Amino acid sequence: MEAPRPSNEAQRLEALRRYSVLDTLPEAAFDRIAQLASEVFDMPLAVINFVDEARQ
Repeated sequence: MEAPRPSNEAQRLEALRRYSVLDTLPEAAFDRIAQLASEVFDMPLAVINFVDEARQ
């Protein structure tokens, strides 16, 4: 069974391609955002993943 897809899935995928964020090296700004989210929500870990049809 396939998971439901959001109604704006095509736009989301286009944005990932337009911003060229897939298959890039780690960035300090995203690391800091994840660290802040971890602290704000009192969680041991937070991550930012960019997911398209075939990869994460």
